[in-house]
Amino acid sequence: MVNEAFVLAGGRSQRMGVDKARVAWPGRWPMASWVAAVIARVVPVVRIVRAAPDPLGFAFPAEPWVRAPGRPIEVIVDDPSLPVHPLRGVAAALRAATTPLVLIAATDLVDLTEAVVRELVQAGGPAVACVGGRPALLAVLPADRAPVAEALTREGGSFRELVAGLRPVAVSDALATNQNTPPRDGPLAVLRQRLPRFDERIRQGEVARLSARGAVDPSAV
Repeated sequence: MVNEAFVLAGGRSQRMGVDKARVAWPGRWPMASWVAAVIARVVPVVRIVRAAPDPLGFAFPAEPWVRAPGRPIEVIVDDPSLPVHPLRGVAAALRAATTPLVLIAATDLVDLTEAVVRELVQAGGPAVACVGGRPALLAVLPADRAPVAEALTREGGSFRELVAGLRPVAVSDALATNQNTPPRDGPLAVLRQRLPRFDERIRQGEVARLSARGAVDPSAV
């Protein structure tokens, strides 16, 4: 049974140029919240893994980083003693796990569906989503692989090595594609459509409001 999941929110994205996890998607919720909300329909406990230190200086882990529709999301912070590496967040998730099996998902799987999450969870054990035979950063992992994830992080290893031998679950490319461009219908675009008058004062106030709640990276709007 999989009762715990982690969304790997990381930090600032070099490809997107902003803190990807905070980009509002689709037009309203931060990307990490959006992915977490999909997973929460299947897995009861969902947490966010953030890079340390938080790029925008928000308090953690005592205060929720963002709020998904209806409930707060707990945040854990990865180990800054490990090298910067895609597996650092995975290692932190596995170390923080309180159950033998946990679901992990990248923050930018914005087309993730409940059906795909359910298929992975119901695989009956460790499993990894695969697109064309390649593992996606979406898997059910044993928590006891934390030392392996940490070692691969130090050695510059790969996610493929971490999930070697896990049951593959084939998914379509559209459902496991990383999102590396901001949406066109961001929160300010939506507000512009709704207000008859939208000026710089309103824009600055809205950016400040969204930034204060951790809902958007100011540089992304």
